[in-house]
Amino acid sequence: MNFIAVIPARKNSKGIKFKNRHKINGETITRLAIKKAIKFKCKYVILTSDDEYLCRENRDIAYIIKRPKNLSGDNACSFEVWRHAVLNLINNHKLDYRNFSTILLEPTSPNRKLIDLKRATNFHLINKCSVLTVSKLNKSYSPEKIMEIDKYDNIKFYRKNGLRYLQRQKIKDYYYRNGVCYSSYATEIIRKNPKKSFYNNCKSIIINRYTVNLDEKEDLKNLI
Repeated sequence: MNFIAVIPARKNSKGIKFKNRHKINGETITRLAIKKAIKFKCKYVILTSDDEYLCRENRDIAYIIKRPKNLSGDNACSFEVWRHAVLNLINNHKLDYRNFSTILLEPTSPNRKLIDLKRATNFHLINKCSVLTVSKLNKSYSPEKIMEIDKYDNIKFYRKNGLRYLQRQKIKDYYYRNGVCYSSYATEIIRKNPKKSFYNNCKSIIINRYTVNLDEKEDLKNLI
């Protein structure tokens, strides 16, 4: 099975300004994601971005798609961005997309390893399903432990039965998407509702080591 890799790199960000331009050892996290996809031997590697700087920087190693305005705002859905990129490639290269799978690699998860991509894609092909990588949530941040404060500074558990879970041992495991890898068939991602199609038949790969996901400025301190 051939793979199409899509790297989404939006220019603006509320948490960290120009975060997709952030550099590790002299290279932007966007370029690192592209290089990881190349090392994984994807047949096509797409950078979809509205950032002219990133487009210029990476035109030597990636197929560049200038992202339209309607997919560049804060409310843009990553699955719609993924769909737009894959459809653009299919139409411009007249690909028989039935023979392709596709992966989405978010630049903001720069410490992904090649083995993560191999695990996710192998699981995808063997089980014939969509796959996303996840990490285990620290139990201190689980719904049972979260508190909320009203305008009068009164504090209470977010969940009504929160008092039952003061002991960590009673709290079940929760997981969150870490952005390391999403994998699916191209036929699923180009559907009208790619998000629904992806999660309709989706399994997970758990990454047990610590993974960085750049959203806020303090996350920069945890970069490798």
